[in-house]
Amino acid sequence: MSFDATYFVELQEIEDHHFWFRARNRLIQAVVGRFAPPPEARGLALEIEVDGGIRDETVGPVAAAGANVFVAGTAVFGAPDYRVAVRGIRGAAERARG
Repeated sequence: MSFDATYFVELQEIEDHHFWFRARNRLIQAVVGRFAPPPEARGLALEIEVDGGIRDETVGPVAAAGANVFVAGTAVFGAPDYRVAVRGIRGAAERARG
């Protein structure tokens, strides 16, 4: 069973503009920022995962706040080229961490 790629494009469009998804993304950023370890504790054996709405435009704030594991579905599977999508998300996360 496979999904039609247009499904992912439509889902991303909804996530970009619907108030619930926009509020959810702000909430995720606030929670990660509140509970993430301080910068001096980063690099320890602690994984902070964020799932939902992750793509190259949204990964930066949560990566900068300390998240280091990202689950991206629509952003990858809705892209014409999975590798390009993953590189974009990974690059944005690395730039945000500095």
